[in-house]
Amino acid sequence: MPSRTNANATRKDSHRMIAAPNLDTAKPVEQIRFWRQQATTGDHYARCRFAVVAIGCAARPKNFAPWARNRTQELRSADGELIAQDCSSVTDADLQGRSEALLGAAQGGHAPSALLFAMGGGLSSFIPSPDEIRVFRAHAPRLAWQAFAAGNSDAAVLLWRAYNRVNSDGLFLASAIEPDPIKAHALDLLMGDLVPEFLVGNAREAELSEEQAAQAAALHATWRSTAFAHGRPSRYGLEIEQMFEWERRAVDLCAPDVR
Repeated sequence: MPSRTNANATRKDSHRMIAAPNLDTAKPVEQIRFWRQQATTGDHYARCRFAVVAIGCAARPKNFAPWARNRTQELRSADGELIAQDCSSVTDADLQGRSEALLGAAQGGHAPSALLFAMGGGLSSFIPSPDEIRVFRAHAPRLAWQAFAAGNSDAAVLLWRAYNRVNSDGLFLASAIEPDPIKAHALDLLMGDLVPEFLVGNAREAELSEEQAAQAAALHATWRSTAFAHGRPSRYGLEIEQMFEWERRAVDLCAPDVR
């Protein structure tokens, strides 16, 4: 979502002026409908923003089975603060098309959307449909590498975890890619550049031959001299799921990482 300092800002994009809703005062239904309308113009940022805000309301209690709704009326933090979005007035029609919008932006070259799609942002919460899984597997690996090629350090972490099967139980991408020990080790080497205090594994531990180890080292060197010459750390370390957590909601997930 837009940062609070920029939520009121008028944004210039594709030679158009867009006055975004105020994050502090606009309800999710207002934001969803605003960005949904802007997305119809083909603006990739607007497509991404619509998808992100819609995702937040896609799994509200009203969408649960009737018998389960009374158990999930509110989501509260450990200190009792209400943290669930106010999704009142949001209809199923408001939420439709969020996955297509995110995929369209990603296919148009929007790196933040490519990362979000590869993270599973276009999937229904908890239990994706077979069609959603099919579309995800058809596009997610390529889009993850697209975000990676744009120098997105979070995409590097995502791919490292997927190829090395690290905490991958809830990582949809891990089931959508074929194992590749050379890329897995090259990504491990890259993590040493991007994640503070990361413990890099060696080729012997990865059970690579001398030739494979040389190929991984060369691949890592190429990445460091091109997409990751900046050496910018991942925003969330190895816990990339934190990008969806409530305390991170002021980070604009649809904007380039300009740190």
